[in-house]
Amino acid sequence: MRICFVINKFSFLMSHRFHLLSEIAKKHDVEVITDIRGALNKDITKCQENNIILKPLKQRSEKSFFSYLTYFYKLKKELYKSSYDQIFFVTIELSIFGALLKNRKFFQRKYFLITGLGAFFESKNLKYRIARILYNLIFKKEAKNKSSKFIFQNNENRDIFISLGYSTKRNSEVIFGNGVIEQVIDKKINQDNIAPLKFCFAGNLTESKGVRELLKATREIIAENDLELIIAGKHEENKLDFISEQMMKEIHESSYIKYLGFVEHSKMDEIYLNSDIFILPSYGEGIPNSALEAASYSLPLILSDVGGCRECINNNGLLVKPRDSHDLKEKILQLIKNPEVIDEMSKNSLLHVNKNFGLNVIARKYLNLIEKSYESECIHRD
Repeated sequence: MRICFVINKFSFLMSHRFHLLSEIAKKHDVEVITDIRGALNKDITKCQENNIILKPLKQRSEKSFFSYLTYFYKLKKELYKSSYDQIFFVTIELSIFGALLKNRKFFQRKYFLITGLGAFFESKNLKYRIARILYNLIFKKEAKNKSSKFIFQNNENRDIFISLGYSTKRNSEVIFGNGVIEQVIDKKINQDNIAPLKFCFAGNLTESKGVRELLKATREIIAENDLELIIAGKHEENKLDFISEQMMKEIHESSYIKYLGFVEHSKMDEIYLNSDIFILPSYGEGIPNSALEAASYSLPLILSDVGGCRECINNNGLLVKPRDSHDLKEKILQLIKNPEVIDEMSKNSLLHVNKNFGLNVIARKYLNLIEKSYESECIHRD
């Protein structure tokens, strides 16, 4: 079968979906429409070696109505050049474009991968208010389309879409993430070591990732307790949701914070190997890929008690109240003062992620979905 994935950024393909698509490409023809500007030659070659065909399409240069419209027509033209059996639109934004495509002459089935709702339902920003109106109109109509299916990364996002009438139980499915490579690492914390525990945060430096609460909690702890905070992630000035310059100044000047800036996905393993605990006090996630990868390196997790994060915890870490720096502080102190629980959490992290989020597990779910849908289409045509 010919399978197409529409993914905005090539970097996102490499960091989140490369291994999954490589597994699918072992059985089907896989093409990816994405923006390859700035892509490293070695990564393009890696895709080619794994039978992933790249079809370049420039991403929008600005967030305006005209740029969205231009991108949609270019995407439509690119998709209609070929006839695909199935098309996957990755992210809620691209799913809107996919829902507007109606000509089944060029595809048999569409999948909308809702990788997280982010600020979609909470923000009062004009952009999101307009988006909610469009989503309400387009998704409610698309929910009746028998050739479409919504794929969510957690149960909470699925339930929200169903309650709003954006999707139905019939055309909704939950697949937990993109699959992480199973590791066999068994980390042990030296409880007698006088060195401070190393907490690791990986993600964009945004308000919605809980960076404000993380800084406040650790700032209060460091006065009486020793710890090291490793932060890996990019920051963009004057961009929606990114933290203020004042907070960035605090990060750069803090003696207990080691700020690494943007780190290539291929180099994150070194950071996980040199950390003791992974921390992500996010306001909301689909499934936090960085948390699953950290767990695959046997790191205990401290995550927010929100959909997507809850699924990552099973006796392998602690959940904190979202937007609550005091609760985050208490959970960090709980591990600092009780280091004997960390080894057990480490073992549970490895077991939990390999059993429920491993690449083989997730790839099998996608392949079953693809092949089951194809069989259904054949029966329907007959």
